Amino acid sequence: MEQQEYHNWKRIHRIYEGMKNQEEVPLKDLARLVQAAEEEMSGRSGEWHNFGHVTEAYYYEYFFGGGDYEEAPLNMSGIWRLFGSRLEKQGQTKDAKEAFERALQWNPADCESLLALIEIYRKLEDLEMYRELTDESYDFCNTRALLARYYRNLGYYHLENYRPELAEALYLYSELFYPTEHARRELSFLREVLKRETPAYTKERLCEILAEYEIPLEASRETLALTLQAAKDCEKSGRYTEAGECYRMIYDLTGDPEIWETLKSLEEEEE
Repeated sequence: MEQQEYHNWKRIHRIYEGMKNQEEVPLKDLARLVQAAEEEMSGRSGEWHNFGHVTEAYYYEYFFGGGDYEEAPLNMSGIWRLFGSRLEKQGQTKDAKEAFERALQWNPADCESLLALIEIYRKLEDLEMYRELTDESYDFCNTRALLARYYRNLGYYHLENYRPELAEALYLYSELFYPTEHARRELSFLREVLKRETPAYTKERLCEILAEYEIPLEASRETLALTLQAAKDCEKSGRYTEAGECYRMIYDLTGDPEIWETLKSLEEEEE
């Protein structure tokens, strides 16, 4: 039975990887994949999760108070997220919402699925859930790109709530972390709405504006600490590639020269 389970896992994983790399996959085929994966995991006692990156297990245990759980042999959150993204592409918004929610049950710290769910609530025009989940996503912003996305999402929320000046500051602040065409388009729109040029705010002035609304100005200290712990644990156990990924996340957000030196030493270890 164990040998058969192993073959089933391998088959499902192979199908998932193949579908993931295809631009168009019939929804009925994806639905069958989801069903097969869920059937493989059904009837198992205890709590099961799967994490796509080593840091996510640390985030889950800290931010969600995660206790004892088993690591699922299949990328259940990835399978559901793929299904959700294709459902959304086909305009099946409510079904996509349920798929992303299921992905987050398997991996509560999956920022990619959380951001996809946030986008669903934007389409459904449910601004309160949009804001609630955007605030939740902050804890998983472990790169500059993700942190910029957090500020852009807040910008959209405040724009829809008739606070264009604050939205403008948020879009400008996001550009300091990771410039995007999306932010530039929104700033162009705000220039038309406000009938003036975009102010040349300094970073200090932007920080003052955001601080007035108690919006965090940098990555979560808890997230950085958890990422560092994951890096050290991976390094200690000889998992240098994963350790390097974690250290790079920290350096990306902090520019800490000590982290850079650690990264260089780690690369020498790998050689």
